[in-house]
Amino acid sequence: ISSRVFSMEKKLKEKLDKSVKNIISGKRDPAKLRQDVLEMRQKVDKQFGSKDYWNMKYRRGGMVDTLFIAHYLTLRHASRYKSLPHADVTVCLENLVKKKVLSKTAGQTLIKNYNLAHSVQSFLRLAAELPFDPCKASTGLKTALALSVLKGEKDKSFKRLEMQLNKLMKESFKIYGKVFLNGKRFIS
Repeated sequence: ISSRVFSMEKKLKEKLDKSVKNIISGKRDPAKLRQDVLEMRQKVDKQFGSKDYWNMKYRRGGMVDTLFIAHYLTLRHASRYKSLPHADVTVCLENLVKKKVLSKTAGQTLIKNYNLAHSVQSFLRLAAELPFDPCKASTGLKTALALSVLKGEKDKSFKRLEMQLNKLMKESFKIYGKVFLNGKRFIS
């Protein structure tokens, strides 16, 4: 959650930053906020939704679901914890874990998934014809993708990448369901 200023006098920028912080940290009706977020996600899904396994941004459990979780929980709890908002979604998730708004396990899963999905998306945008179809992609491209994004893993095969993505996306969407579809705070 952030605002970006490209060019502005320092005093005016400070005033804008303070206003944005006040808006973000304002008290909200949790039920209304949840409903607003669910409606917004539904609109995003209608316009951009994808069943494409390799669409890291819009597939269920993907980057957008992680952003919605982070932003919803931040907006819901920022009036109590002023340190929650951050422009970097992974830092935002870490802040939610530190304040025990989000469980450590859920936070780690969402961060790992977001980082992996972002790495895959970045690689595919640079090196592949989109939409990416592994059946049509060369072995070299698939190997390069796996090697590029599976840092720190022993098995850096494309098959391992597919398995890792599938597992993390399912886990992230399960967390999304607990946060939004149950309508309760998610702490385990």
